[in-house]
Amino acid sequence: MLASWVASHPDIPQSDIRLGSKNSLTLVALKDGVPILFVPLVLALQIAHLGFAPESPKEDRLEAMEAMLEEISGIALARQIGLVQTLSSEHYGVARWAVDHGFEADQRTLFTLSTGGVPSVALETKL
Repeated sequence: MLASWVASHPDIPQSDIRLGSKNSLTLVALKDGVPILFVPLVLALQIAHLGFAPESPKEDRLEAMEAMLEEISGIALARQIGLVQTLSSEHYGVARWAVDHGFEADQRTLFTLSTGGVPSVALETKL
């Protein structure tokens, strides 16, 4: 039934349908036992920003980004998180690097809701 709702709604991008069909937790809102709405949730790791040492050479920065991508991917896989995302502007070299490493630009507007209360944790990665 839920799949037929998606199929009949042409405004849902195919990429969203694929994303919601695997590695998702689906919530269903019922009224009198009848489904009214369903929401597939996908856990994602959001890269807040990159903090480079100001004096580090470009080669070291690239090496560090490669190492961190490997570390982030490992964390995501270990926790069954199917999506890693970051925000950037097209004119930044980091954005071009991200596209070259499998990230895809999404031209839609991102809306965020901060639930707060999550503690910060720091982990080290050796280069």
